[in-house]
Amino acid sequence: MKEVYIIDQRAGTAIYHKSFSSLKVDPDLISGLLTAMNQLTEVEMAGRGIEAIVMGGLHWIYTKYQALNLLIIAADTRDHNIELTRSRLEFIIKTFVEFFQITPENWEQTWYGEYSKFHSFDPICEQLIQQWTQAEGVLGAAELFDILGIYQQILNILMNITRRNFFKEKLDTIKGQMQEYYANLSEQVKDDPELSKIKFNELDWDFMMINPLNVDGNKLRQILLETTHAIKDFVAEGLGKMILLNEFSKELIPYLLGNWDQLAKLGFEKTLVEIFLS
Repeated sequence: MKEVYIIDQRAGTAIYHKSFSSLKVDPDLISGLLTAMNQLTEVEMAGRGIEAIVMGGLHWIYTKYQALNLLIIAADTRDHNIELTRSRLEFIIKTFVEFFQITPENWEQTWYGEYSKFHSFDPICEQLIQQWTQAEGVLGAAELFDILGIYQQILNILMNITRRNFFKEKLDTIKGQMQEYYANLSEQVKDDPELSKIKFNELDWDFMMINPLNVDGNKLRQILLETTHAIKDFVAEGLGKMILLNEFSKELIPYLLGNWDQLAKLGFEKTLVEIFLS
């Protein structure tokens, strides 16, 4: 990544900006431009904002943190996988929010407008980017990073489907199933320093703390496949096949098709199709 922006959508202001290049930019000017382009596309495309654009020879990749009405944007080289970069952005904003203990309830009263406090996040952001950059230079680790990014996005999509379709008793049931699965998984990997970093909270799975430089690749692949298969089965049991296929067609299938070349390169395309169509 060359640039990272966390932007308040209401004001178009960068509440946090970190540059990893020699490029000199005005973060307030750039954040206003990036926000304005996203707002324009939301108006013209019935609520759908920008996912990625090319500007200045770089990919500018967007994601959102809806709870605080934030845009998180990275400028990355055009040879990098967009979905992998988006997964990393999602991990950055999650880490940012947890580090400062920001909630929707305390955001405006405690943090809004006090953006200078967020400079203390710089060492953490630098460490994350450095770790990812180092991994990309090691044979095998870069592939594992790609795999982590892809499976993290798939799990995020499955959780989006769950939030849209499960309420009250059914939601409690599927949460209970996932919590039980996570407890068993945690026991299984408790002695592994990397795989024990897998986290589950409410409906959020997080695999991005795993360092591909240190993890056993075969074990990681096995656990990612087993976890994805188990969660898919939990969701399928609660929804039924027809509703499930309809939900998959909205977001999951387009994601798989959009990343087909990358999945094929990693050798996961047939396995994932079998999981989601079985």
